[in-house]
Amino acid sequence: MPTPGWEISFSSEYHYIRDGVQRFVPLDLPDPFRVAFNFDGRTDIAGNIEALRIAGTFDWVRVTLITSWRQWELEPYTADFD
Repeated sequence: MPTPGWEISFSSEYHYIRDGVQRFVPLDLPDPFRVAFNFDGRTDIAGNIEALRIAGTFDWVRVTLITSWRQWELEPYTADFD
């Protein structure tokens, strides 16, 4: 159990995104909002982030420790670029 003078904080985030592909079209087309692809693309993203912060105050010094971890995965990503 932490003693007075110690601060501990933990943060976490997880995201799981299943989306279509981002559209890449030249902006100088007569109608840049018209898309014509042979197949619908796919984008799957999974992310996991954690961070831990511990700080302690003593008579002559303040100590802060920070550590974090991040996992980010993009698979599959398919797009029609022709």
